[in-house]
Amino acid sequence: MYFVPKTIRLKDGRQALLRSPEPQRDAAELAAVFQTVCGETDFLTKGADEAAVTAQQEENWIAGMNASPKKLMILCEVEGKIAGMCHLAIGENRRNAHRGEIGISLLRKYWGLGLGSAMMDELIGAARQKGLSYVELKAIKDNARAVALYEKKGFVVLHETPDAQRLPDGTAQTDLFMRKTL
Repeated sequence: MYFVPKTIRLKDGRQALLRSPEPQRDAAELAAVFQTVCGETDFLTKGADEAAVTAQQEENWIAGMNASPKKLMILCEVEGKIAGMCHLAIGENRRNAHRGEIGISLLRKYWGLGLGSAMMDELIGAARQKGLSYVELKAIKDNARAVALYEKKGFVVLHETPDAQRLPDGTAQTDLFMRKTL
């Protein structure tokens, strides 16, 4: 799916551009940003060492996302640099095509500026436009900032999965499965 570019104002007064990624233009930077994001937090399913992909792999992935009628990816650009990304994936089969899974990744230096909220609003709007009944996501229970955002946007916890992930030091993390009815 394609996202019509949109400019938003950040809490610090700067502008951000939300747009669809372009495979050749964005692949290398997006791969680097995702690897950095994975290294900045323990709240994602991958560490930085597990998130490394080549520019060609990323280019192919972006092209696949853009070509799919059931997937949407939105980049957030601040001052010409990728600050984060988000996605919506609609169920692939007839029996789950009423549901969408969403996710947001944002570089730490852009936390607290309203980007996560803006990206969430766009994903929810796209899901509504596609006629979905629900959007769902997983969050680490200890990720208080993200959980608070999701609850503010109307998500509720359907269930918890204790020991869903383990950090390299052995610390167990609990996954929250959250859903918003549209």
